Amino acid sequence: MFELAYNSIAKPDIDGKNLKDIQEISQKFNSENNITGCLVYYKGQFVQILEGNEEIIEDLYARIEKDRRHYHVKKLYSNYKEKRVFGEWGMAVVDLDDPELAELSQELFEQNLLVFSELTDRSTMAVNLFWNKVRQIIKT
Repeated sequence: MFELAYNSIAKPDIDGKNLKDIQEISQKFNSENNITGCLVYYKGQFVQILEGNEEIIEDLYARIEKDRRHYHVKKLYSNYKEKRVFGEWGMAVVDLDDPELAELSQELFEQNLLVFSELTDRSTMAVNLFWNKVRQIIKT
């Protein structure tokens, strides 16, 4: 099993429709290629972790680097691991800038995500770096 985590800066015109498109395309591709992971978008930044076959993940990351919806794509870490951490998530997309969160209290959602990040399996460096980056973005 291979994992890769990265972060990037979203172009200023990214909106909910773009994120929905990313989610739909990612879920289909990931399902077909046995990839799992999580993508978080907040305050104009993306943080993502991917798990699966190394060749597929590296090819996908090469396409992600060229995607015009973001820039300053930076690989946080990649390596092999024993098992999936996000095994049930074909691609969870968390948009913390979603206006619907205002109804639920964005602050409460952020706190819940921080608590969730503390409770999840942190058995690999990529997972640790992914959640640390998410926490850093939320707290800035």
